[in-house]
Amino acid sequence: MRWFARIYAIGRVAGRRAFAALLIGVVTVAALAIAVRSESNGPSRAASRAGGARNPESAVSAAARPLPAAPTARAGRAARTAVDPAGEASCDPSTVDRFRAGDTTESTMERIRESPRRFCWSLRPVLAESDDLLRLVDRDHGLEPGYEPTDLVSLAEAHPEIPLRTGNERLTARAAEALADMVLAAERDGIELMVSSAYRDYETQRQLHEYWIERLGRTMAEALSAPAGHSQHQLGTTVDFAPVGRRFGETPQAEWLEQHAWRYGFSLSYPEGYETMTGYNYEPWHYRYVGFAAAYLEREFFSSVQHKMLTFLHENSRDRRSVAFRFHRGGPR
Repeated sequence: MRWFARIYAIGRVAGRRAFAALLIGVVTVAALAIAVRSESNGPSRAASRAGGARNPESAVSAAARPLPAAPTARAGRAARTAVDPAGEASCDPSTVDRFRAGDTTESTMERIRESPRRFCWSLRPVLAESDDLLRLVDRDHGLEPGYEPTDLVSLAEAHPEIPLRTGNERLTARAAEALADMVLAAERDGIELMVSSAYRDYETQRQLHEYWIERLGRTMAEALSAPAGHSQHQLGTTVDFAPVGRRFGETPQAEWLEQHAWRYGFSLSYPEGYETMTGYNYEPWHYRYVGFAAAYLEREFFSSVQHKMLTFLHENSRDRRSVAFRFHRGGPR
């Protein structure tokens, strides 16, 4: 503390004002020195708080940037996933070229190659998720007739704050809690999100698909209705918001969801312009809960197209030879 005593002695001579200015200068220099040292070892706290920024060319390295915080404490518990401290869910930035592209475009793969460390960092908590949460369910990949989530809850009983078109809708406990947080956040912005439908078992899907075939014919029915076992609703993590129909895309609800749903772990399943890729018509009312980490990854690297991300994860999870893609349950597979 000798240097401080010397400064203090000088200050007594120079007067209080001069001493204050000098002391402020010293503190500023010290703060700058600490900031420079912190940046050399990793991103600063301020940079970490900016982790949700869309700009991939941030001046601060994004390799260790944390995911943006969910708007509420409960939303954080429901939507975020922890990174395995042992590093079992891993991604090697030096070998990202070995990834299978799936339905992703070359521009998406180029984005990954440009920021491999940030991509791997964003991918790690996604790999720590349960397989069912991010399971690929589409026309080519289905669920067993007897598949049913073990933790389904009644939305009317567990979360009466969620507006329902009917009173018997169910979701998995985690998806239901995240939905409740999202509904309350929308309500604070003057938006009412009403659930039209949620979980559907195999038999309900079969009946519904046959109904549309009889009413519209097989060709049109196939474009808007999933065959039994091929509906995301069977996962217990998917909701249709009212009113169901293309006009929903023109409502304030659709606009709000487009801007905020990802923060609560929800993702639009069938966006406009991707009908050939997804196999279904544009459905602005159909949202699937994928978890906050996956929603963030989808937004940052897969152009906010859920099917691109899910097929990418699916293709690489099946590649037993890949050393770039490891899952939390036993390494490459």
